[in-house]
Amino acid sequence: MEFYYYKQPVVKKIEPKSGVVEGGTQIEIYGAWFDYKIEYGLVPHCMIGDKITRGTFVSTVRIVCTSPPNTNTAEALPVKVSLNGVNWVDSGFRFGYFEPPVIKGISPKSGKMQGGTEIYITGEKFSNITEARKALCKFEQVLEGRPNPEHIVYPKTIPAYYLNETTMMCASPSGFRGGDQAFVSLTFNAKDYTKNDQAGVFSFFNIIGSFPRSGPADAYDEVILIRGAGFKPGAEVICQLNNT
Repeated sequence: MEFYYYKQPVVKKIEPKSGVVEGGTQIEIYGAWFDYKIEYGLVPHCMIGDKITRGTFVSTVRIVCTSPPNTNTAEALPVKVSLNGVNWVDSGFRFGYFEPPVIKGISPKSGKMQGGTEIYITGEKFSNITEARKALCKFEQVLEGRPNPEHIVYPKTIPAYYLNETTMMCASPSGFRGGDQAFVSLTFNAKDYTKNDQAGVFSFFNIIGSFPRSGPADAYDEVILIRGAGFKPGAEVICQLNNT
């Protein structure tokens, strides 16, 4: 029989530092002296609180562990690592759990394709205890049929801002075309996003021009035609002329 001696790993950073109570969050752990030799039982493991999960060796400076389920949302739990599942090293970092958010609606449901529209997201279980820079909105294009590859837009992420337990706010991004629709999803750890559904669909429109460009001052109930893309039947349409 052989016995293999290894150097205990050192942890410098973990990302993210929180995840949903159902577990399944991919936790990236950075440091030094990580190793993998299956013939000696040298396999990375993580312990979050009192629950152990097997990790994946990526390199000598990085491993990835999947968070186990945990219903304790009251406090962040210590994170430990081991290369043999027996001898543990306290990383000095903690990992917290939160209830997954639920999106019930967005307002407004459409905006100009240039972006910048403030969108208010309503729902449940919104959290303000996670890292602020990890709260993000993702805009993912709604694709139907076989779209032209030139018209496909890659998902875009925008910072999200906590207002209260039922309201978040983010701004629509640029890069979409007039007529495009996008699922709006939310994350509090830059990893676990809400599921795409119709409650969070945002439409992008574009104004190309209008006709006629002028009319008599005493005219009433004249028609002005607006041309563009992304107009929706049944939408609440408001025209503003000189602040009226």
